[in-house]
Amino acid sequence: MFFQEKDQRLLTFAASLLMGIGLSACFAGLLFPLIPSDFSRTKRLLKFIQEENKANTTLVFGSSIAMDGVNTLLLDEIRACTPETTFNLSSPGQNQLESILLMSSFGESRPKRVVHMLNTLELGNQDFLSRRVIFNFLLFGYRPNQFVLNTLSITNNAPTLNEFASNRFAINFENRGLVTNFVNAGFRKWIRNDLLLAELEENIRYPRNYVSRLEDAKRLALIRQSNPSAEVRTFDMDSIKWEILKRTSLFLKAQGIEYTVVLSPVNPELSSYSSVYFQQLDHFFTTHPVPNVQFINLATFLTKEDFVDHIHPGESGAKKISAELAKRLPSCSSKQ
Repeated sequence: MFFQEKDQRLLTFAASLLMGIGLSACFAGLLFPLIPSDFSRTKRLLKFIQEENKANTTLVFGSSIAMDGVNTLLLDEIRACTPETTFNLSSPGQNQLESILLMSSFGESRPKRVVHMLNTLELGNQDFLSRRVIFNFLLFGYRPNQFVLNTLSITNNAPTLNEFASNRFAINFENRGLVTNFVNAGFRKWIRNDLLLAELEENIRYPRNYVSRLEDAKRLALIRQSNPSAEVRTFDMDSIKWEILKRTSLFLKAQGIEYTVVLSPVNPELSSYSSVYFQQLDHFFTTHPVPNVQFINLATFLTKEDFVDHIHPGESGAKKISAELAKRLPSCSSKQ
């Protein structure tokens, strides 16, 4: 009798546990937007693009390099355009594929121009669209259009949004908020305590990720880790990434949106990338024009003093980049 009662209690506990997990999975999708996610600006950016964006805007997309490197307040001040305004919609880890998810979300008020900063050192690699990124978008109400579905179909490593969109249980179960926040809190405290969480989540003008130069030991360790062991003398553009760029150009052109592609600055301390590599890079983009695309190559534009770590521009770097973009972007429709 004792063992029967004990077994019954165990079965009841197991059933309750499974029921709790099931309920958590069902409600996770509803709770997810309420749980702050340190490294996700998705909800804020989608809301701005779909509801707040006005006409005569320039929207900047890219990773944390663009977050730290493009001060749109300074850019607009230098350009002195009326009534044009520039917004920085970059986010940590935002690669080419994530950028097109955002670009495909424009509401009735479309921007005048898109400025897309690509990581120069990733141009030879095909991007990956992770489950985390896809689930963030779907949880915040994103639905892919035909341009996105057709574009993702040519990639080797990006799962289709349709597969995930049809599986609501999997999406709801993917609640990583609390774990992410715990890991990110430790990351900020012990490794990068110069991260500005509030800025990262909300700021869409100059959303700086990193505000101070890393101490030499940490900075040099990152540089050693990121520097290829052998000299890099050949630039090879990934064919899929190039095809996606051309498709993006056609998509934006059909909506009357100008498209500027910026090649991000490379820290000169990454010395394995030779001058021949950068010459080939420049030659490729000079000799491969794409309709409706303006290329701005800033790969060798900054000095090592303009970086706070191995890849992120500091304030001095942002000033130089923003001033250069202000000078090289197409002229304003009206100028003061």
